[in-house]
Amino acid sequence: RGDYNAITTGLRWDVNGNLSLRPELRYDWFDARDHDRPFGNGRDRSQLTALVEALVYF
Repeated sequence: RGDYNAITTGLRWDVNGNLSLRPELRYDWFDARDHDRPFGNGRDRSQLTALVEALVYF
């Protein structure tokens, strides 16, 4: 039992007319009522992930 929370930020960069890049950072954390640790295969209560998405238009 507990509360899952997240915050996400991202940008969009149009490199040219055919290519856009969208980097994103996401931070997740868990406020536990017990000793639960849902992230990192049962080791962590928080995690940070990064993603870069490339969009190609044709």
